[in-house]
Amino acid sequence: MSFYDKFIGLCRDKDVKQSRVCTDIGINKSAASRWKNGGVPDGSTVLKICKYFDVPVSYFYEDEPPQEPPPAEATKNDAPDAEKGDEYAEVIDLLTELRERSEMRMLFKLAKGATREDVEQAVKIIEALRK
Repeated sequence: MSFYDKFIGLCRDKDVKQSRVCTDIGINKSAASRWKNGGVPDGSTVLKICKYFDVPVSYFYEDEPPQEPPPAEATKNDAPDAEKGDEYAEVIDLLTELRERSEMRMLFKLAKGATREDVEQAVKIIEALRK
């Protein structure tokens, strides 16, 4: 199920228009059209949407969402506090990269058993290749 499908499902469940959600969280109304065409919002926008609907971030990254959003008590530990917002957004952006780019998944899988020194050396190699 796409991000858009999950987003529309939440809008339907809460009886709110998608344009209203966009306005309420401070993004352009046309964002929903981009999502409908396969786009995915950045991590900070996903966080805003999750706060708006009171669902955990994992809701958008699971293959199948729960039948209905979990109760508020179940999401309290998932809700980022103000000082962790940027950290969560960065993690979401990284997860999006892993999900959408096969070469990033390959790189991540290769680095899984690597030592810190191995990773640092790989980073230097990649930085040299980019120059």
